[in-house]
Amino acid sequence: MRRYWIFSVTGFVLLLDQSTKWLVKKNMDMFQSIPVIGGDFFRFTYIENDGIAFGIPFGGRVFLTVFTIAAALFLIYYIFRMRNSSIVPRLGLAMILGGALGNLTDRLFRGQVVDFFDFDFPDFIMERWPVFNIADSSVTIGVTIILIYFIFFDSGRKSPLMETENDIHSGRDGPESGVEPGENTH
Repeated sequence: MRRYWIFSVTGFVLLLDQSTKWLVKKNMDMFQSIPVIGGDFFRFTYIENDGIAFGIPFGGRVFLTVFTIAAALFLIYYIFRMRNSSIVPRLGLAMILGGALGNLTDRLFRGQVVDFFDFDFPDFIMERWPVFNIADSSVTIGVTIILIYFIFFDSGRKSPLMETENDIHSGRDGPESGVEPGENTH
């Protein structure tokens, strides 16, 4: 059971996401904006959207719900599949899963996703950054962790999803086993 503690990260993200959304809905009116840092730089702005991350419209509520459920099931499978791998990519996947479940919960029970982090980056590509939430942040951080890990720290290893049945049944763990793919060990 110790191998699956990584799902506590998913649970924490989901709990934090839903708690902050509940606080926003309870204490703010729709479209209300509260300055936090630098007047206009960072503020809490309560909005709801029916799009994907950062409110980008894509496919409608039913499509996004089905897609998110399928993605969540794939992430759970992949986390189980990687249970003997490094903690770093599993942490990233757990954060992505927590974010996906946070926004899925909104879609299922509210019909739309609650967003409230509102940043203005002067002289950036757009006038204001799209308003977002903890779930969106968790997905972004999770993807970033995975990319950094595989680009800078693990570029030579074989992904668990790329292993062949022969690799799995022979007990080989990849390049660190000292056995080259296709090499006869008997």
